[in-house]
Amino acid sequence: MHKIYQTQLQGIFENINENSAFDIEDGARLLTQASIADGTIYCWGMGRMIGVAYEAVCGPNAIPEAQFLFQNEELVATTERDRALIIDDTSQTADVADTAKQLQARGTSCVIITPQTVPQWASMTDIVINTDSNRSMIPMDDGQKVGHPSTLAAFYAYHLLYLSTYEILTEQDFY
Repeated sequence: MHKIYQTQLQGIFENINENSAFDIEDGARLLTQASIADGTIYCWGMGRMIGVAYEAVCGPNAIPEAQFLFQNEELVATTERDRALIIDDTSQTADVADTAKQLQARGTSCVIITPQTVPQWASMTDIVINTDSNRSMIPMDDGQKVGHPSTLAAFYAYHLLYLSTYEILTEQDFY
């Protein structure tokens, strides 16, 4: 069972590399604009994706000067110089859509990491990184599947985004 999970997970990571490479690079460019323009990168993880947001703000691979998008359960005041990174778990699509609309109205550009295609994200956000990981992978004897990879895929996509952001900022002597 472990080998099946490893193989399936490796396939998801390879798909992210192949299908989202340009989106990750564009997302990194967009996020670095905030650092260069003295803006802030705000992060928000929905549901089970909150850990990815914590990594982006507080972890060993945190984006410099990143902060949480919500403080005291209120959306922070953002500007055109700021950028937002939303890590979506697709369980509360209406909340993400409402937040994305508010950010868009303020002129705050947004990158979203999501485990599945949500058509409205393309019109509400600037960059969509789809990990295509919103399904369990390991078949069980009773016909059910277990081993849902979306959180691991989001962490992987975030780390690729972080590494690209880090590379751009170090090239520009901002890191």
